[in-house]
Amino acid sequence: KTNTGIRYGIYKKGTGTFANRNHVAIVSYKLSLLNGNTAYIVNDSTPEHIVISKTEIRGLEEALLLLREGDHAIIIIPSVLGYGLLGDEKRIPSRATLIYDLKLLSLY
Repeated sequence: KTNTGIRYGIYKKGTGTFANRNHVAIVSYKLSLLNGNTAYIVNDSTPEHIVISKTEIRGLEEALLLLREGDHAIIIIPSVLGYGLLGDEKRIPSRATLIYDLKLLSLY
């Protein structure tokens, strides 16, 4: 658990470099809510590129900075570090805790 309330567990350790704020992270993930509903899935075949210093989800940035290339982790982000009071106005409701099953595929 971090000081800000993020909980994470690395269930497959990578061997690459650790992420930092200057990196772009290439990730795949399944984003779920506490009730078990899946909000979004990003597959390995079409990964997302996240500029770590510019992500809109503060908790995701903090979590990525704890990982290295190749890590697979479960990350639980409290709503205040996620989408907050508004949600994303699509699939994530107001005050939702986010659960990422995330793979950090690579960094550049």
